[in-house]
Amino acid sequence: MFVFVVEKFVYTRSKYIFSAFGGFAIVWNSLFFILQNMDYIYLAQAVFLPAIAAIVPLIYLYVAIKSSGEARTKSFIILLGILIFMTGNVLHFELFKAGFAIGYYVLSPSLLIVGLALFIYGMLK
Repeated sequence: MFVFVVEKFVYTRSKYIFSAFGGFAIVWNSLFFILQNMDYIYLAQAVFLPAIAAIVPLIYLYVAIKSSGEARTKSFIILLGILIFMTGNVLHFELFKAGFAIGYYVLSPSLLIVGLALFIYGMLK
């Protein structure tokens, strides 16, 4: 829904391409989750979810660059919160648990909390 609203009022030249991709991905993923095709579920987690997750910060970056005043400040705070949250999420993978345990047990939850706090602050400001 957020992508559709931004495309309607901010991205007027995109012709709703991002909304169509997001809607297609949601329907496609729902269909295969219902059918329980495990190979596709792993593919969807590896391809569709990161693609959609990459679009949202790019939209906030675009809004921050093109707008001014309070909208710019809010967009930068929300973008920073999303990036910090995603960094904390990446550090929570099992890969970092073996050689870099402090990242898994201390740094990851701390970054998740800080990123979420910035995101909420930007939304409520």
